[in-house]
Amino acid sequence: MINMYTGPDNTSSNDEWDNSLKMVTDRIADRIVDQRCIRRVIDRALQLERNASTDGPSVDRTSILVRPEKFEILRRRRIMVLLSGFSASAACLLVVGWFVSSSGNAFALVQQKLAETRTIQFSFRSTTADENSSGHVYIVGTDRFREELPDGRVFVTDLQKKQVLFLDTESKQGEVYPLYKTESKYRTLEWLARLQNAGANAAQNLGKRNLDGRDVVDYQILLDADPEFLKVTVDERSLLPVQVELVDSNSGQVSGYAFDFVFDKPIDDRLVSLTAPVGFEIVTVEQKSEAQGLKLVVGPDGLGPVKWGMKREKVVELLGKPDAVKQFDLPHQSMLDGKKVGRTSGDELIYDSQGYRVIVSKLNGVETITCYGAGQISDRMRPFGGVTDKGLRMGATLEDVIEVYGTPEQETETQLIYSKLGLQFQFNRELSLIQSRSPAFRPSNRGVIEMRVEP
Repeated sequence: MINMYTGPDNTSSNDEWDNSLKMVTDRIADRIVDQRCIRRVIDRALQLERNASTDGPSVDRTSILVRPEKFEILRRRRIMVLLSGFSASAACLLVVGWFVSSSGNAFALVQQKLAETRTIQFSFRSTTADENSSGHVYIVGTDRFREELPDGRVFVTDLQKKQVLFLDTESKQGEVYPLYKTESKYRTLEWLARLQNAGANAAQNLGKRNLDGRDVVDYQILLDADPEFLKVTVDERSLLPVQVELVDSNSGQVSGYAFDFVFDKPIDDRLVSLTAPVGFEIVTVEQKSEAQGLKLVVGPDGLGPVKWGMKREKVVELLGKPDAVKQFDLPHQSMLDGKKVGRTSGDELIYDSQGYRVIVSKLNGVETITCYGAGQISDRMRPFGGVTDKGLRMGATLEDVIEVYGTPEQETETQLIYSKLGLQFQFNRELSLIQSRSPAFRPSNRGVIEMRVEP
């Protein structure tokens, strides 16, 4: 905001005007002028004009004050009149008009064009410290989209219904689960939301160039306090993105890349429907209200009242009806040489509304308990609200865990494993997953893991 000195109504000086104009141009150079600033500059210029004596023809500029969006039209029509008779206001209006048309607001036109599109298709590549991914995305409107991954997995999201259809095209299995967190829409589309929400001051024009025979403009979009920024390449004629890169500010490495954009091409409604194709076996996860009651404790002994070896019926009696149940029947591999040594089957009791899941095998009862926080599968579940047996909550640091549990048997930048306690902690900048496993998965006094499996 520019604070301009306003003297008595019957005074006006060239010095005051020169100083005010210098402030305007300085702020424009710094790219921090906003619409309120522009209005105040226009208002003050017209006030100085009224106070000064002129011999030029009278021009009605009331519409500029009432409707600032008309300013550019009036400027073009009456530029010669303004230059001949009202030099002070003409200079101010020209400066402001230049800013509106060619500085930070230029990217606002890109945002506007994006907001007007009804369908978007693009391909993406993503590289993080933990995984590499790629795929193709279809977007319809502002609330439905489909993500197809090379391994055959498909995610269809409906933000209005707050549900996701997951399909495994290889096994012909899938599930419909609720979204408990939709602010960032979805990991693959998070950059699009950030691009749309970027303020005018966040966009920096990097200049024009030619890309594969077309004229494009590059923009750098700052992302608040995030150590990353977006580099957006826009077609100069259509004002729509050609490619988008997510770049680390420190290393300059590109961690995300969106390309092959197609806008407003009709998309078959079945592609973004929550109805699974014929032939798929689908599990529906029930959506529940906010978690109530006991804040559970997870640790080497189990989860709250649930202890190792309990059968499914007892777990349901103690924890209540799960949101969904998924049956499993898988070959079991030896931890020593990787050879198949039988099978393990049973049920995965899904309590996503509470932030945890319980694995109950037919042979051994409760075997594994996993509690989830931010950064794991948080779009489909509420974060676990309980604590560990040492009083740690989701969000703790790696150092916090080591301080209370001691030195782990295995440690990486994102994981701590206490095999003797059967505990595993994972981090996504902060503690985001706690897994506890039964004594059957822990080394005995002889250092051997002995567990029963089905033949």
